[in-house]
Amino acid sequence: MAKPLIHLLLVHVAWLRFALLAGLLLGEPLAAAAKNRLLVVGPDSVGYDQVLTAINDELEDEFDIIHRRVDRETPYVDFERNILEVQPDLLVLMDNVTVSYYRFFQDRHRGRLKFPPAIVTMALFVDQSIQGMENVVGVRYEVPPIVSLTHLRALVENPVERVGVLYRAEHTNYFNDQKILCQREGIELVGYKVEVTFQKGSGEAAGKIFSKEIRNGLKYLLTTEDVDVLLVLNDNKLLNERDVRNVWLPRLKRYRKPIIVGVETLMDIPNFGNFGVLPDHYGLGQTVGNLAIEIKENDFVITVRGATNPHSVQKHLDRKFAKKYLEITAEMLNEVDVLR
Repeated sequence: MAKPLIHLLLVHVAWLRFALLAGLLLGEPLAAAAKNRLLVVGPDSVGYDQVLTAINDELEDEFDIIHRRVDRETPYVDFERNILEVQPDLLVLMDNVTVSYYRFFQDRHRGRLKFPPAIVTMALFVDQSIQGMENVVGVRYEVPPIVSLTHLRALVENPVERVGVLYRAEHTNYFNDQKILCQREGIELVGYKVEVTFQKGSGEAAGKIFSKEIRNGLKYLLTTEDVDVLLVLNDNKLLNERDVRNVWLPRLKRYRKPIIVGVETLMDIPNFGNFGVLPDHYGLGQTVGNLAIEIKENDFVITVRGATNPHSVQKHLDRKFAKKYLEITAEMLNEVDVLR
C-alpha cells in the first residue's frame, strides 16, 4: 500500500516542477513578494499634495502606499483605527495634529503594542513636537533662521547684522539655539519674548493682553532696537487672524526693511512678508522618501534621532519692495526662484 502513495507524491512533485517551468517559458508572472506597507496620514490641501506626490514617486516600487485623511476635524479614534487596520511597517505623519495623536497612541498602548517607526514632516517646531516619542524622526518644515538670513545676505547689499525675532516663551530653547548658530555667521538675533499665554476661547480680556504683548514686542524690535531685518517665525498663535489684521499689519506698513517669512500665505498678504525662504514641498517629499528607504534597509529601526533639514528651499521676493528699498543687482535677482 505504501508504493502507490509514494508514486502519487512523486507524480505531484513532477507536475509542480512542470507547471513552474511552463509558467516561466510562457511568461506567466510568479507571485510577487508582498511589499511593506507605508501609511501616510495628514490633511488634503495645497502643499501636502505635493509632498505626497513626491513620496509616491520615490517609494512606489518599495512600498504599498496608503493615504488616510486626518485633520483637525478628525477624531482620535479614526486615527487609531487607521493604524490598527492597516498595520503599517512605516508611518508618515504630516502635521502637528497627527503628531499629537501618535504621541497619545504611544502613551495609550505602551507595553502592549510594537510601534511602527514614523517620519514627521509638515509640522511646526518639529524638534519639540517629537521630543520623548519612541522610534520617530522628523524633517523640519521651517527653514532655519540661519539659512534664510544667509540667503538674504548673499542677495542684497543692505545690512543683515541685527535681526529681530518675536517668540513665545514656549520656544525659548529654539530661539537660543538659533541665536548661537547665527552668532557663528556674524548675525545677532535680537529677541522679544512674549510671556503672556493665550488659548483660543480663553476670553476677550486674555486676548487683548496677548495682542498688547505682540504690539509691544514689535515696537521694541522695530523702533527701540531698530533692527536691520525682521524674521517672522511660523507660530500660529502669534499669527492668529485677528492679531495679523489688527496688530501686525498696522505696525509693518511703516517698516521699510526686509521682513522674512517662512510660509507662502504670509508672502501673499500685502505689506507683510517681502522675502521668503520657503520649503520646497516636492523636495520635502523626496527627503521623506530617502529616509524611508534608509529605515527599511535598517529593518525598520530608526537609529538617528531628532530632525533633519529639508534638502531644498525656494527663495521668494516681492519685486516692488526690492526695487524700492533693497540694494540688489539684476544678476542677483536671477538667483531668486519666484519674483512676486
